[in-house]
Amino acid sequence: MATPFKTDKTSILILKPSALGDIVHALPLLASLRKSFPDRFIAWGVKEKFSELLEKHPYLDKVIVWKERGFWKFAREIRQRRFDIVLDLQGLFRTGLITYLSKAPQRWGFSKEEAKERQFMFLNIRIQTKSPHIVDKYLEFAEHLQAEKTIEFLIPEKESSREYISQYFQRTNISPNDKLIALIQGTGWENKTWRAERFAQLGRLLSLKENWKVMIIWGVEESEKAKAQKISKMASDKLLIAPQTTISQLVSLLKRCSMAVGGDTGPLHLAAALGLPVVGLYGPTPPSRNGPFTEKKEIIYHAPSCSPCWKKTCKSKNNECMDSIQVEEVMKSIENLEARFF
Repeated sequence: MATPFKTDKTSILILKPSALGDIVHALPLLASLRKSFPDRFIAWGVKEKFSELLEKHPYLDKVIVWKERGFWKFAREIRQRRFDIVLDLQGLFRTGLITYLSKAPQRWGFSKEEAKERQFMFLNIRIQTKSPHIVDKYLEFAEHLQAEKTIEFLIPEKESSREYISQYFQRTNISPNDKLIALIQGTGWENKTWRAERFAQLGRLLSLKENWKVMIIWGVEESEKAKAQKISKMASDKLLIAPQTTISQLVSLLKRCSMAVGGDTGPLHLAAALGLPVVGLYGPTPPSRNGPFTEKKEIIYHAPSCSPCWKKTCKSKNNECMDSIQVEEVMKSIENLEARFF
């Protein structure tokens, strides 16, 4: 299917409000559209929590922010801008409704088989994707829009964030010759989380390697910080604890790292997009669809009969898919990446 643009001034809205990893996965679609259509107006609709990643992005003409409890204001701003094309990449009822209310002549989204919550009802162009990975699925939209596919994860770095992280590193004992490995212990789903004691054991083993330093990454919540401190204590306080970071500061922090280890979570996908070798620990979601989109990766996924379940909590209460991942095999994956890229 090919849907021509009516003019060179056709305006496009990418509607992908959340979450961090999903937004990162949609960046190659943005790059494809901008490089193929340099003169067209391209905007992105995103929740305020994640908007920092897209602020002042050189490929965007506008970032439309969906504030907390601001659904109708967000929908109204989109409608007032009279977009010609809205691409609903979220595939949920609420984003489908926003797409419909936009009154855009072309309201794109996934097919009935791939959409959730009957979002497809609000669309007039539905794409049946064939690719297994979500990045490639998004790029199929680019193909249907007659854009040339571009695999590029352009993530600008803020000078203020770079300075904040530089000041943090000045207070550590990391030398220029050290390799820094990031342990990403938090996830949005309980079911995606690897045990804290295994992160601690892994950290202890890594800290014994010459010229390697280990840092536990956490977000902005105090509960995440407490968990990071718990892991460090279990590892005999041999691990560094990252500073509190915003999304842009996390970008600067990860750019100073050499490798990252974590579950299917936004910071792991951000690390992969920034070019770091990564070890992905997978359980309730399939790496064939949600894995880090990079050649610099090792994936550990044992796929018990119940996986992928796509559930935030384990119905069996044993979290078998993640608990089956052993420290020794994660260490082996790290060593494999070290042999290939260092």
